[in-house]
Formats: sequence, C-alpha cells, structure tokens
Amino acid sequence: MPPGSAAIDDLLDRVPALTGRPRTVRELPGGLTNRNYHVITPDGGYVARVWSAGSELLAIDRDCEYRNSVTAAEAGAGAPVIDYRPGDGILVIGYIDGVTFTNEDVAKPGNLTRIAEAGAAPRSSTTGPATGSWSSATSTASRSPTRTSRSRAT
Repeated sequence: MPPGSAAIDDLLDRVPALTGRPRTVRELPGGLTNRNYHVITPDGGYVARVWSAGSELLAIDRDCEYRNSVTAAEAGAGAPVIDYRPGDGILVIGYIDGVTFTNEDVAKPGNLTRIAEAGAAPRSSTTGPATGSWSSATSTASRSPTRTSRSRAT
C-alpha cells in the first residue's frame, strides 16, 4: 500500500464496488490535481482518482470531469465509470492497461495525429451537448464552455 495507506484504505471502503474486497493498491505516477491509485481486486482493476488537497483553488469542475468521463466511456473512448463520490473527493474508473505517452512519444512521427484523432472521437460520436472541458490525470480542466481534447493518462 502507498504512503497514507490507512486513509486510502478507508476512502476505498466507502466505494461500494471496493468495500470489503481483498485488494492491492499502488500509486500511479503523474497527476497534477489528483493522486491516482491502481486498485486490483478479484473482480478486476480500477483507478481511484483522489482529489489533491488545494486543487479546488484551480476551479476544476469535478462534476464536469465526471460527466466527460461518462461520455467518453459511452463513446468507447474511455474507461467505464465505476463510482463518483464528490463528497469524498474520489472518482473511480476502470483500469485500462496501456502506456502513458511521454513528450518524446508524442513527438514521434504519426503519434500526434493519432492523439488528435482519438481526442476528436467523442465529439463526433455523441449527439448531446458538450459537457464542458476535458480533464485528465495529467492536465487541469479548461474553463472553456466547449469540450476540448487532451491526452489521457491511463
């Protein structure tokens, strides 16, 4: 378990899908406004996105982040949303095994185009109104009234 594991364990026990389940937890690197944890249970893997202290000062719209996560999952462009507990400062999504791009990865030929195309997919495949800015584990939310795409950490 990561540092402060008793507090993380208590927080995870508030999530019905994780309550009373044997689990292993490891902190994921990155995240400017969240502490991200890979949670593995017998039922599968999850990412617990725990809001960092002071991140409210950046005016991140967590409800918007949640709605965008649901929209991305429904469009097949994001992990399923397992639970959202704003009172506890946590969003739990499914874990997608993959690679988080570094600056060098983005600079490789063809990758920037792939990122842009992947980011555009939710906009072209959904018919509902934009739900606000795109937020991720490696970027803060824009205050733009339209959805913007950004690379997602996995």
